[in-house]
Amino acid sequence: MPCKVKVNRHGYLAFRLYWDGNESWEGTEWRHSKESNQAEARAVLISDHMENATFDYLKWFPEGNRRMSFAQNREASRSQTAEHQGVLCGVDREEKTAICP
Repeated sequence: MPCKVKVNRHGYLAFRLYWDGNESWEGTEWRHSKESNQAEARAVLISDHMENATFDYLKWFPEGNRRMSFAQNREASRSQTAEHQGVLCGVDREEKTAICP
C-alpha cells in the first residue's frame, strides 16, 4: 500500500507516502486512538488515487512538507501547457490573438 498510517514519536498519527519515486511523511493533529480508523480510511483512499495515477499531493496535503516543490512543478507544467497550446493554436504573440483551425 503506497500510503500507510504510522504513529510518530510524539504519539500523533502520520501518513507515510510512497509514489512515483517520492517518499514523504505527513503529520496530522490526530492522536493514536479512535482517530486511527479515520486515518486508515483516508490512507486507503490516498493509496487508491496513487495506484490509479490520480493522486494530487497538493489537494490532499495543502500544507504538506513538500508543498513548495509540488507547487513549483505545477506552475512549470502549466506554463509548458500554455506554450504547447499556443503552438497548437498558432497564437500570434504580437497581436495576442488565437489563430485556431
